[in-house]
Amino acid sequence: LKQMRRRAEIMALKRQSDVDEHIRAMAKAAEYSSLLQVVEAAEGLLSACHTGLPLPPITTGSAASVETLKTCPRFLGWERLSTPMAERLAEIGQFLEGLPSTAETCALEKGLLCVIDEELQRLCKCLSSPS
Repeated sequence: LKQMRRRAEIMALKRQSDVDEHIRAMAKAAEYSSLLQVVEAAEGLLSACHTGLPLPPITTGSAASVETLKTCPRFLGWERLSTPMAERLAEIGQFLEGLPSTAETCALEKGLLCVIDEELQRLCKCLSSPS
């Protein structure tokens, strides 16, 4: 009788751990799904920005520009301190607000939109992969 009771207790514990694991997996899947929806919505908004800024697309130099950006002291400081992306974008926004309304500023903003678009596409692919 003790042995049967012990087996029943072990089975109940195993079932509970299976249920806990299943709930964690469902929560993780829901989180990825919601993140994917946010990224897709941001891509849609970014597409609207590209339409609103009718400049020629930046294609050939964007990878080199990103690599150059990654060597600048501000970027290296952000990486070293693990600054959250929201703070980085707020700082960039404050910098852009201080610039005059010129064609160069518009081109700079278009370039930043292209870099952000590339990152959103990368995130979308990562979140869409079944791993």
